[in-house]
Amino acid sequence: MRLAWLPEGDWSAAEADLRERVASNDRLAMAALARLAVARGRFADAAHQLQEATFEPAQSGSEQASVMMSSAWLALEDARPMQALEDLKAAARDLSDGAPEWARLDALMAEAFLRVGAQPECEAAASRALSRAQVAGEFSAASRASRVRAELAATRGNVDGADRDFRSAVEHAERASDRFELGQSLLSLGVFLGRRKGDRNQESARQALSLARTWLASIGAEAKLREVDLYLERVLGKSGR
Repeated sequence: MRLAWLPEGDWSAAEADLRERVASNDRLAMAALARLAVARGRFADAAHQLQEATFEPAQSGSEQASVMMSSAWLALEDARPMQALEDLKAAARDLSDGAPEWARLDALMAEAFLRVGAQPECEAAASRALSRAQVAGEFSAASRASRVRAELAATRGNVDGADRDFRSAVEHAERASDRFELGQSLLSLGVFLGRRKGDRNQESARQALSLARTWLASIGAEAKLREVDLYLERVLGKSGR
């Protein structure tokens, strides 16, 4: 059974269910549990869970792809984009044509390309991700792809395009009910606005970062919370608490 990338609703209940499934050597549950650890900034726990998943025989190509995509996300969050690209290429070999996971894979691929400075490849992967996400109704993947495209636009000095795509990322995350992606998108929007001049931008940045903190705190995303507080306190000169 295909599992959501990250759970909607109560993460504690979802985690308990996943642990029951892991006890039965369910590789998809192992990968999903690893993703919870990644979201919370517990990279060592995530790596251990993914290592356990690799020891179990794959039941299908999509199952193997899920493990490799989860590994790629861990690598991205742990600042290892080249490893993420390798994992994603491996996942792509296991996915069937038309699988809904392609939208997520392309969104992760776009982010990995952005981190290594491959801008044309990043732009192409983000466009594919958005097209596939629209067809598959994968709003969480659309949020990530929009956020990556916004970062690319900001890098190129396209302020209006970046602003538009950051706000699209927030809207997609809201539709997906993905609290981690919503918190991340609000964090990215807040950082972007905080770097712009003007009291209005600074106030909008504070609002976005405060909302990001609320959503990320609700799921115990410890690493991201530290990042939010860093910007609230050092960049904007205001405590997030």
